[in-house]
This record gives sequence, C-alpha cells and structure tokens, in this order.
Amino acid sequence: MTTNVNDSARSNRKYMATGAAVLAIAAGAYGLGRVYPPLGPTAGTVVPADRYVSSQVGANDVTLGDTSIPQLMQTDAFEVISKNPDFRNMVNDPGFAALLQNGPAMAAVASNPGAFKNAAADPKLFAQMASAAALTKARMSEMSSQSAAMYAAMTTHAKTFSLMADRHPQALASMMANATAYARFAKDTQALDAALTARSSGDDRFAASATAMQRLSGDAQAMSALKADAGMFRALADNAASFKVLSVNAQLMSAAVKQAELMSRLGLNATAAAQVASMMSTNASSLNALSTEPKALASVAQHAAFYQALTSHAAAAQAILAGGYASRWGSDPAGFAASARSIPALASQASALAALANDANLRAAMKADAGAVASLSANAAALQSIASNASLYNAAFSQRAMAGLAANAVAMKQAGARAGDLAMAAKAALAFNSVAATASLASGGKLSAAAASQIALNAQAFAQMSSDPAAFANLSRNGAAMASLSTNAGSMARLASVNGAMAMLANPGFARAMQQMGAVGARTSD
Repeated sequence: MTTNVNDSARSNRKYMATGAAVLAIAAGAYGLGRVYPPLGPTAGTVVPADRYVSSQVGANDVTLGDTSIPQLMQTDAFEVISKNPDFRNMVNDPGFAALLQNGPAMAAVASNPGAFKNAAADPKLFAQMASAAALTKARMSEMSSQSAAMYAAMTTHAKTFSLMADRHPQALASMMANATAYARFAKDTQALDAALTARSSGDDRFAASATAMQRLSGDAQAMSALKADAGMFRALADNAASFKVLSVNAQLMSAAVKQAELMSRLGLNATAAAQVASMMSTNASSLNALSTEPKALASVAQHAAFYQALTSHAAAAQAILAGGYASRWGSDPAGFAASARSIPALASQASALAALANDANLRAAMKADAGAVASLSANAAALQSIASNASLYNAAFSQRAMAGLAANAVAMKQAGARAGDLAMAAKAALAFNSVAATASLASGGKLSAAAASQIALNAQAFAQMSSDPAAFANLSRNGAAMASLSTNAGSMARLASVNGAMAMLANPGFARAMQQMGAVGARTSD
C-alpha cells in the first residue's frame, strides 16, 4: 500500500511538473507577445475584428512568425494542445528545444511528421539521406520535367495502372521495360491473349517474363481491364524511356502509381487530370510547400489568377500575409498602402504595398474572381503560417508555380475543393521526383544502389529533406535534436490531427519561447 501511495504521489508530482512546463512555455510565449504584439487577427476558430496594433518591432521582424504565438494561445486549439499527452511529453524532452532551434528542418518535419518515424530511428541512415539530399536537389528539377508527360499518361489510365501494380507488378514492370513492343495492342487488344503466352508469341521480350505473363493471362478481371483501356498501351509507348526507368525500380514504380491514384481522386476529366498531373510534377516543390497548410493550398488552387497577381509583389504580399493583415488589406488595398507608413512593422514596405495596390493585373483578377478576397480572409491563419517562414513562403509562391496554377485555373478550382487529396497528391509528386532523382544518381554511379533503395523506402521523408539539405545535414549532427526527433516523431504524427498544432511547433516564435525557458524537461523531470 505504501508503495502504491508513493507511486501515486510521484506520478502526481510528475504530472504537475509537466503542467508547469506547458504553462512555462505559455508564459514564455506570452512574454514574447508583450515584446512582439499581435499584428493581425487571431489565428484560430474565433477571430476578432481586424485592428491595427502599434508595435516597436523593426522592419526585419515582419518575416517573424513570433506574433502568432500569443494569438494561438487565445484559441480553442491551444487549450486542446496544452492538455494533449503527446504535447506534454514533447515539451518535457530536453532535446526538443534543440530540435525546434533548427527552424527550416522543423518546418519540413511538421509538414509530414509521420514520414520521419523510421528514418529518425536510424541516425546513420538519416545522415546518409541528408548527404544524398544535397546531391539530389539539383537533379530533382531536371527529373520533374522529364517525368511530367509520364505522370500525365499514368493519371489518364490510373485505374488500370493501379490494378496492375496491385495484382501483377512483375507483369506491369515487363510492360514498362518493353513499352514499344506493347504498342500494337492499342489497336488490337484481342491479340493480347496470345502474346502473353510466351511460347506462342515468338517474342523474347515477352518470354523473359513468361511466368508473370501467364499468371496475368489467367486473371479474367485484369485482362478485361487491359482490353477495355487500350490507350494504356499507346501511353506506354509514347513514354517508353521514362517507363523503362520505372521498370527496374519497384519502389519508384509504386510511388508513380500512388501519385496517379491520388490525382484520379480529384474528380477531374481525363484531359484536365493529365494537364494538372504534368503541372504538379513540374512544380512539385512549390506545391509541397503549399501543402503544409492544406487550406492555404485549396485557397490558392481555387483562386490561382488572384494569387499569381498578389504574390508577383513578393515582399508586399509576404508582409500582408505574415502580419495577419489579409482581411484589412482585402477590404481596401489602396487605403491599407496609404496607412502603412504609420505602422512601424510595415513602414519599410509602404512603397511596395502602394505598387501592389496600383497593379492593374491584380485589380483585374479581383474583379474577375469575386470570391478571391473572401477566401484570402477565411484562410488567413493558414496563409500566415506559410508566410511567417521566409524559405517556405518563397518556395510556396514561386512565380513558375503560380503561373502553372493559373494556366490550369478551371481544373485547379475543381481540384481545390478536395484539399486533403490535393495536398497528398502534391507530397506524392515531390516524393516521386526525389526517388527518381536518386535512381538517376545511382545509375550514374554517384550514389550506391543500397542507399538509393533505403531512400526509396523513406521517400516521403527524403522528399522533405530535399527541400533544405543543409538544415537536415545540421540536424543529423545534433545528437540531442536527433534523439528528440526519433522519440517524438510518432507523437508529432498523432498531434498533427489537432488543428493548429503543427503550425505552432513550426513557428519560430515557439522555438524562441522554448529557448527563453531553457531546458524545461531537465527542470521538470522526476
């Protein structure tokens, strides 16, 4: 009985200490709020009326992120998070503060925390992946352009590719490896039965995979699907070189099929789906950055021309979004620009804001899309989360990506209605490009086949690492931060389901609060 009482008392003390740690973080964040007062609306469920709040922050602090912490504390989300056991465990981890100090890496991890669970558990593998990411980043742009047409083809025939990959992966790999040999079935699908029986085909290219092909020929459902989708064979032949690369890498083929499946969920017709798939492949890095906040991605997708015009004035747009001024700016761009000089945090952007207000393309886009400004305001918190991180903002709103979205405005408006699927498709596109780049490096002798295989098994994590290789290289050399990532990756993945949680963890202001409070876990441990 004494033991139970002592254990209970110890448990209570530890729980109270954990609560104190959370309160300490909140207090630190509140202190930051006193230094960096809110610049705009609360980033939560209940949003008060927009108001200007005078601040003594310098112009450079507008890239900040610090201001959203005291705002987030006012929301229901913060109350839920502060009571979450996963969150409590993290703030009591001495290494967690070290992890937070690597802002770019933390932002990338926060966008897809579940992807890092396996890689973080193996420091040696993580370091190898970080090193390979530096080699891969330059190659990814090249690979994305080469893969665009193939992506479009696979999306058009996603159902057939998915069925084949699931039930007959070896047969599909053989078709990809010998794509030109299958081109004739686009016009004569009835000849497929005989061709798949190696002895009767007389073609060594079919005979090499005779067992897999005979198994396929005995699957009535698969054969019926192939015959009903004759265009798949033409698509294979038209992109023979790209499909040949897929044929020798099972993980790469799986990633490509997954991307096609996700694209097919967006509800687009075949032509639109192919065009959007191609655009997403070419702009995978930007769309992945936007997908860190699915609501922001949906808003941009549904109002592409407006965002293209807005973000063509990059500094002015970032000041508006990062400062939480979306609603006030949207109601009167010219008036907002005129008053900017009286707001210390915006004074340096006054000229840029005036140029933005006078942009004929922006005015035309706002007139043509009556819902654009309302969407901007409704998704201010998600957009602020991206704009508060300079590197994430620059990646998300690259002008090439904005132009690509605007060029497919009708299809993207429809796709944007499925924010979750669109975000997953964007992540899958980047993952495929990263795996394709590593496969290319391995085939050229610049990366070992074993390393390429491990990367393919952790494609989603590697894709995020490729967004900022230097940040992840630094992370791999920080033992405390690595230990915390390994320990807390699962907790972060579960916490991601809580609205606003990952945005808070990725926010530079939260890291600053942790830093000010010091090693909270060390002080509150039993």
